[in-house]
Amino acid sequence: MNGAIERLLSVLFCKRCAICGRIIGQEEEICSLCRADLPTIGSNICPFCGRDRANCVCEGDEFAFDGAAAPFYYGGKARHLIHQLKFYGQRELTPLLAVFMETRVKEAFPSEQFDLIVPVPMHRSERREREYNHSALLGKELSRRLGIPLREKAITKVRETKRQRGLPAGERRTNLSGAFSACLPDWAKTILLVDDVLTTGSTAGECAKALKKAGAQQVYCITCAATVLEHGNGTKENL
Repeated sequence: MNGAIERLLSVLFCKRCAICGRIIGQEEEICSLCRADLPTIGSNICPFCGRDRANCVCEGDEFAFDGAAAPFYYGGKARHLIHQLKFYGQRELTPLLAVFMETRVKEAFPSEQFDLIVPVPMHRSERREREYNHSALLGKELSRRLGIPLREKAITKVRETKRQRGLPAGERRTNLSGAFSACLPDWAKTILLVDDVLTTGSTAGECAKALKKAGAQQVYCITCAATVLEHGNGTKENL
């Protein structure tokens, strides 16, 4: 009888993959099969947009931020994880995503000494829908892992805008122009800006402008994922 109870308890309380639900070891967060299926951004990465050279479309563009990086493309199981955190309240996924982001920060910006981590603020309508800022949750976890101070409300919106999601690339840029203001301590010169997804870079760029106006000298952006872009055609998910 005792053996049967132990087997039942092991099934009921074992750790499961955050994506597929398979039983995994206590030291893991996702199973090896799901890890292999994540749309990882590989080698030969553009230091400005964070995508590999085959998917880089930023030639000739001038960004206000000094570099961007992401561990994944926005598709498949990476998209699933981000959506579960962002739209379905699964805050427990924050440490998992932050682990991948931490690794990419160290790979992409090995020589940078960041003074402060700053999350991108939420749109007003998103704040009404959700009780938390997912970018702030990611920033808090990265702060703990990297040992860099977090300033959650360093950036504020000074005017309301449309939601970025679903807007064409050109309208994304004009929609956010001059929408942010920032306040930084005097010692914060190199900033790590945190968001969930890098699309055209409009949001990160406008936040970077505000941070530099507030005294930052360099701003680098880390996100969970980056979309695949087409020249002149907005975004396309890499599924």
